[in-house]
Amino acid sequence: MTTKIPERSRKLIGIVAVIIYLTIYCFIIAAIGETWVLGNGVGWEIAFFAIAGFVWIFPIIKLFRWMDDLIKR
Repeated sequence: MTTKIPERSRKLIGIVAVIIYLTIYCFIIAAIGETWVLGNGVGWEIAFFAIAGFVWIFPIIKLFRWMDDLIKR
C-alpha cells in the first residue's frame, strides 16, 4: 500500500532537490573545469562548459516529471 504525496509537498521537495543538485553540480563542474580544462585552449573550454551546461538537465528530467506527475496512473 502506497500513499500519494500531495502535489504541493511534491513540488516543495522537488524545488529543494533541484536547488541542492544544481549547487553541487555547479561546484563540481567548476572544479573539474578549473583543474583539467582551463589552460588547454579556448576550444576545449568552450566545448566543456557548453556540454556541461546541457548535461545537468538529464538527471533532473525524472524529478520534474515526478513533481508535475505527468504520468497519471
